[in-house]
Amino acid sequence: MLLPGRSNSSTGAPEPKSYSAGDTLKAERFEMTIDERIERLTERHEALAQSVEILRDTVHETSATVNALGGMMAQLLGVMKTLAETVQDHERRITGIEGAPS
Repeated sequence: MLLPGRSNSSTGAPEPKSYSAGDTLKAERFEMTIDERIERLTERHEALAQSVEILRDTVHETSATVNALGGMMAQLLGVMKTLAETVQDHERRITGIEGAPS
């Protein structure tokens, strides 16, 4: 078994060192200049700000929809109450007609 950095007995050339994904990411971070890091952070900040704006707009639209539905529900409850009162009035009239002597 050959270890990274050790020579290969058949060619005499050293084996290339292998890196894990974490090592590669760490190496890339250290190789970035301050300006590159600032640019990357700025891009991330702009993307987050844009996401927050979209979320805010969505919440605003949803809130408006919920408020509209609340108004419709209040109207519906009012109509149902009126309908229930009308049904009770009709039942009293029918009961009065059926109970009246012929």
